[in-house]
Amino acid sequence: MNKSKLVIALMLFVAMFTTANVNAQSKKTETIKVSGNCGMCKKTIEKAAKTEGVESADWNKETKMMTVTFDASKISLEQINKNVANAGYDNEDFKGDDKAYENLPPCCQYDRESNTEKPKVAVWQPIEDIHMMMMNIMQPMMMKDDLKPARENASKLLEKVKMMATATDRPATISETQMNEIVSKAGTYSKIVTNNGTDKKVKKSLMKFRIVFKEIVPEKMQSEHKKMHEGMMKGGMKGKMHKRMMGN
Repeated sequence: MNKSKLVIALMLFVAMFTTANVNAQSKKTETIKVSGNCGMCKKTIEKAAKTEGVESADWNKETKMMTVTFDASKISLEQINKNVANAGYDNEDFKGDDKAYENLPPCCQYDRESNTEKPKVAVWQPIEDIHMMMMNIMQPMMMKDDLKPARENASKLLEKVKMMATATDRPATISETQMNEIVSKAGTYSKIVTNNGTDKKVKKSLMKFRIVFKEIVPEKMQSEHKKMHEGMMKGGMKGKMHKRMMGN
């Protein structure tokens, strides 16, 4: 009887050892390149990767690399990459699904032209460009109720905002939340113009962008804009411009 128990115990030990050994052999950790921009991208990419058989997935916003640990007996690296692509993100094996990409928030819509490293961009250059564009857009809109510059420059402004969001030297004073909000407002403004929205909608979306952008504009630029605004207030134009800004 004791001999039978000993044999059974030995068999169980061998089975457990064999299972543990198989699990250890099937467990893999790989690093793959996945395109993306921000913290929201990180959440979406990791959620798409972490399906059954995946132990962990960690995407780095700076390097664009994702480290994934998975059970190769349950899921392949190719399938993990495909799941990430289905969420709208280009990676080493698959191009992101176009429809999923279009449905990503504006701040997550990374440049799809190339997955090669881009030249470094200084944050203040796009900020200055956006500031000048805003002055050229706002002046005719406020003075003459002319929205032509606002409609013609919407996509260009969004492009500059995305450059600002991906700049390599963004100061700590500009938070991730602020940047996401700015990109989101610029995206909404551009989308309304693209869809031939009414003048009232264009004005309101532009003003919402102006408010969030103004929070990060350097003091010197704010002073220049204030002088321009004060100049337009002369000659009893305040009431007229208020009506135009409100879309009346």
